[in-house]
Amino acid sequence: MSAKPNNLSEVSEALERFDELIRGLKASLEIETLAPRVHILRPRGSKGAAAGVRDVALTVSALIHGVEVAGLAVLVEFLDLVTRGKQSIDWPLGIALGNIPAAEKGVRFVERDLNRSFGRAETATHEDRRADELEGLFARSDRLLDIHQVKLSIDRPFWIFPYTKPGFEFARMVAPDVSLITHWGKGFSQEGQCSDEWVNNTGGVGVTVELGQNGFAPDQIALGLKTVVRAVEVTGARLCGKSVERRDVAMAPIYTWGEIIPYPQTGEPVLDKGWHNFKIAKAGERVGAFNGQDVVATVTGPVLFPKYPDPLPDGSYSKDRPAAELMRILKEISEADLPAGKVAVVAGATGLVGRELVRQLCASAQYKSVIALTRRQDEKLAAVSNGKLTMSPLPNGQDQLTCDEFYCALGTTINTAGSREAFRAVDHDLVIDLATRARNGGAKRVAVVSAVGSDANSKIFYSRVKGEMERDLLALGIPRLDVYQPSFLMGDRAENRPGERIGIVIAKVIAPLLGGSLAKYKPIRARDLARLMIAGGSLADFLRK
Repeated sequence: MSAKPNNLSEVSEALERFDELIRGLKASLEIETLAPRVHILRPRGSKGAAAGVRDVALTVSALIHGVEVAGLAVLVEFLDLVTRGKQSIDWPLGIALGNIPAAEKGVRFVERDLNRSFGRAETATHEDRRADELEGLFARSDRLLDIHQVKLSIDRPFWIFPYTKPGFEFARMVAPDVSLITHWGKGFSQEGQCSDEWVNNTGGVGVTVELGQNGFAPDQIALGLKTVVRAVEVTGARLCGKSVERRDVAMAPIYTWGEIIPYPQTGEPVLDKGWHNFKIAKAGERVGAFNGQDVVATVTGPVLFPKYPDPLPDGSYSKDRPAAELMRILKEISEADLPAGKVAVVAGATGLVGRELVRQLCASAQYKSVIALTRRQDEKLAAVSNGKLTMSPLPNGQDQLTCDEFYCALGTTINTAGSREAFRAVDHDLVIDLATRARNGGAKRVAVVSAVGSDANSKIFYSRVKGEMERDLLALGIPRLDVYQPSFLMGDRAENRPGERIGIVIAKVIAPLLGGSLAKYKPIRARDLARLMIAGGSLADFLRK
């Protein structure tokens, strides 16, 4: 059963109370406001850090979805504790509310899902702009605790976040008796990054707690307040180098995805009635129907996020499917099943995209080691290493590249290489050689930068070499191969490419006109391409947005 609509006057009162409490705390705390209802609370006399520094030990956010209002009430209750002297602020703490206009309208979002809008370059929608504002705080936060609720009925709270060892340990210290759902590999959604995912990918630690079904439920608010107070306690102990006593409770189960059932290409309801979060689906059981065919579960486990579309005002349904997946089915795992942290190898690490790959990989808690293949030591790369980076020469002889993932951003020009033969030796031969070594060394995924217009049958030499490279990569039988075909790359190149600079200027001017099949010619920032490569995202989808 879906939650009842929120009382908008109650939402308005809670927002006003939030603002009132923040104003009142200015007498006792230093409060830095980064955007409307995005604040950093500090003890008197402390100062903010320089840009780019993670000076906020913990940020607590809520209302990322406008209908998930319990988190708003939790933050109001927490600020009230601080106001009454029942909770101290001894180090920088971030407090943020997400989608205010959506909350005021009683809807999940206004134009697009805010929790799929982090890390995007777009600013066209309210949610894109709000994500940019929140990122200003999240980028400075060492830990993020994001408070959510779910649409359908549920009998328990749960943690859910992309797996990182620090995030897992943090959640287990804060609320070990709350079921924990984690996942790794691909992102949660192809539409964009969630808040916790973005924080993890940029060097922090992000976790999300789902308190229950949408609404101002007193038991959920009490649980949320208890969770925030405990998170502050755990964070404070870590900052002081003290151990925190674990709560003497039974550890709740750990889950990950057992099956993700895609939503068929329809806006009509597909699921049978009666599915709700954590209801058990059995392997072989019918869960719905589409076009006269049963939709059947292939595994047994608790159901998560079953999707029932909301009807339009006239009672009909949209032609567009309401979500990418119909439901997820969980499987229980143990701590021994969790990943230990991946090893990534980057070729072309000193180039425009390669530097961004190294920086983002080193910042991500998903990777324990990053190996940059370089001919010489590079001080700029070392500066972003975060203790994870090893710079290694290109392999010789039959050496393998032992890694989980291989990223290739190799590329030159005929002018720089000196001849067509020398160009082909880098952009084709070396790429194939290194990808082969990575495959032989156990790489489960290879991501390669190619170029728009690549075609093995092209009469244009550059495009033909790129196309032949892609063709020969496919022949290697790599478990997962992602090839990215950007047009112009924006960023600070060490190498002088005047033709490319002119092309970028032109492309920027005409980019708004490049829709549909022409979107592939839009320029892209190197950092955005690197992020897509690491997340396994679609360049075509990114450029169409």
